Amino acid sequence: MKKLRNLIALLAVALCATEVAAQSSVPGYGQQVQTTSYGTKLGRGTMSYEVKFDYPELGPRPLIDSIRVSIFNALDVQAPDAGTDLDAFLSQEGRKFFTTKEKDYAEEMDADPDFYPSDSYQQKIKLIANTSRYVSYSYEGYEYASGAAHGMPWKYGYSFERTTGKVLKWQDIFTAAGLKQLITLIDRQLRAQYYGPLGAEPSYNKSELSLPANMPVLTSKGILVQYGAYEIGSYAEGMPECTIPYHMVAAHMTQKGKTLTNQK
Repeated sequence: MKKLRNLIALLAVALCATEVAAQSSVPGYGQQVQTTSYGTKLGRGTMSYEVKFDYPELGPRPLIDSIRVSIFNALDVQAPDAGTDLDAFLSQEGRKFFTTKEKDYAEEMDADPDFYPSDSYQQKIKLIANTSRYVSYSYEGYEYASGAAHGMPWKYGYSFERTTGKVLKWQDIFTAAGLKQLITLIDRQLRAQYYGPLGAEPSYNKSELSLPANMPVLTSKGILVQYGAYEIGSYAEGMPECTIPYHMVAAHMTQKGKTLTNQK
């Protein structure tokens, strides 16, 4: 019986060692995300196309897969096959952009030899936080169509749970009651950090302020809160944003939110 127990114990140790070895053989297991920067900047006539992103090459598989999907969704392109030369792929997408725009304006170009599309597209996707619990990315861009009064900018971010790759939502980080308290803090921080330096008052009604459509972004300094153009103010007000230090919101967090941000 003693020999049998010893044998079982040895088998258990062997199985555990095998499991650890198997996990360690998975690319990126137990490591922070490692990225490579890809990008292209093209021009044709008065049109321009510029894209740049930090592409995850190594990290937990569910995480880097989730980030890759979000990158190509943001670029509004179908994800390329594995092993594709991404710089070449971006140049190809840029040429498609020019071809599409020229087709859109073909009649105007035929009618007026001096007319040429002045469309432009820019997007930068950047890794801004790479921790043992979460990874955060920022997505910032600008698009202009010929003849428009102005272009349309955007700026938002995502935080991904490191172990699952899941995009973190407000409800993951804050309790239901905490979200109500958060609105007051957002208003206070927007006035201090965004509108104050501009020397302006926000045009939104404090009692009607709500959470932004954008997801919360976890950073080293706190929760980054970002509103889109026109979301709570005029185009001239830009894209209001603020950062709320974790110690100010810890009491309103879920247990997951506290764990992710190392709060008690």
